[in-house]
Amino acid sequence: MVCSDLATLDAFAAEIGVTSYRQMPPKVKFPHYDLTPAARDRAIAAGAVESDRGDVIAAAHHARRSYELARAQKALPLGGRR
Repeated sequence: MVCSDLATLDAFAAEIGVTSYRQMPPKVKFPHYDLTPAARDRAIAAGAVESDRGDVIAAAHHARRSYELARAQKALPLGGRR
């Protein structure tokens, strides 16, 4: 699951009961959650938009840029945690 805003991504994950670890750079190219099929169904029921590959790539690039900007402004360590 991807979103261009990390706070929204985390809030939505909590809303649908996803407690798995959010994947963050540099381990991966963009912030996201891996969803099980059941979590994916809950996300769609809660209003997530199914997207094609192009939409996901565009959101992922935006999320990555947003993360890098926030990290630079707040001096966040890699992995996004202090």
